[in-house]
Amino acid sequence: AEKAGAPFTFHEGTDHAGPEIQQYKVFVNPSQSEVLCTATAEALAMGKVCVIAKHTSNEFFEQFSNVYTFSNPQELRERLQ
Repeated sequence: AEKAGAPFTFHEGTDHAGPEIQQYKVFVNPSQSEVLCTATAEALAMGKVCVIAKHTSNEFFEQFSNVYTFSNPQELRERLQ
């Protein structure tokens, strides 16, 4: 991200039940290569709003009311507003 000039900060991994992430309400997973992503399932179980790529590997998650999908960068921006 730094090399590309993108305004992102990457942090070390943490436990999903850790207090440092309880404050966050939205989970974003742009991956298109994971099959039934465990991180997305955990975020849903914690009641987070999930924004995920529209992809066959994510179809299972589309049944949940707190899941929003995107197909391109513009849709991702719209979902995050």
